[in-house]
Amino acid sequence: MNLRGSQEYLTPILWEQGKLIVQPSQPNPRSEDLPSNEPRSIPQPIPVEPKPMPPPPIIEQQTTNKTDDLSSERGVNYTKLRDLLAGGEWKKADEETLAVMLQATSRETEGYLDIESIENFPCTDLRTIDQLWVEYSDGRFGFSVQKRIVQSVGGEPGKYDREIYLKFAERVGWLVYEKKWLVLREENWTDYPDLTFNPKAPEGHLPYLYPKMGLRVIEGYRTLLIDDSRQYLSLNTLLSRRDL
Repeated sequence: MNLRGSQEYLTPILWEQGKLIVQPSQPNPRSEDLPSNEPRSIPQPIPVEPKPMPPPPIIEQQTTNKTDDLSSERGVNYTKLRDLLAGGEWKKADEETLAVMLQATSRETEGYLDIESIENFPCTDLRTIDQLWVEYSDGRFGFSVQKRIVQSVGGEPGKYDREIYLKFAERVGWLVYEKKWLVLREENWTDYPDLTFNPKAPEGHLPYLYPKMGLRVIEGYRTLLIDDSRQYLSLNTLLSRRDL
């Protein structure tokens, strides 16, 4: 057997039965390949920062800016009435309601509404006033609310019935009965300053301008009752309007 090659790789050459057999060379182990007792450092994984999530899509919300209908056939400005109702100034709003209704009927000098002016009150203005009251009281106050109550107690358009009027006034909190003796009841009508000017008032309590319809009132008090039937007819005339 002859050995050929360098010291690092020795290639044995064998002859067997006339054939040359070359065995694969085996490399000598290198120092760096020898096992070492020193602990090897374990490669640490390279931290990968997570990709930031894309921002959520912006969904445009459709908002509708609510605007109140302040239409008027007579050029009346209802902005003040709207602002008073929106601010919960119920007493001032009640006073402003009478003021704009007198303006719409050109009766500022008289200071009250008669049956004729009520019958001819402009439809657009009546709806504007009523819708403002209904909207800002969450459906508790307004002429249309009072109309529904009158009808619920049996009121009929153009017909005077004092019992119906008393039932309506009691329902809306304008009239309170006080027991006197055993059987008799005394009618106690609420004066204007004693009304309940807040949302806790009975349904239909406001607006309260009827003492200034069909009769004159001294300094806002319901103390001068000229004709009860005339006042109820004025009330019934207004609440019988088809535009409510």
